Amino acid sequence: LEIISQDKTTYHIFYRKNTLCLKIGYWFQMRSNFSGKLIPQLEEDITEVIFKNEKEKKEALKNTYANILSLLEPV
Repeated sequence: LEIISQDKTTYHIFYRKNTLCLKIGYWFQMRSNFSGKLIPQLEEDITEVIFKNEKEKKEALKNTYANILSLLEPV
């Protein structure tokens, strides 16, 4: 895995167990030739991790949050 750059930071506000929480996400542009099984981060409630091609990515982004879409805008 090669980290090319740290591109953006996102902020998510949500309730967990009746407490208001702020989650800060740091997003990186990366490159990899890895083809093995990816391991989700279960403690963050991430249950599946997959690579998507351009067509699959466009379809997935039809149902996502605006702050995630902003990650794909030019810097």
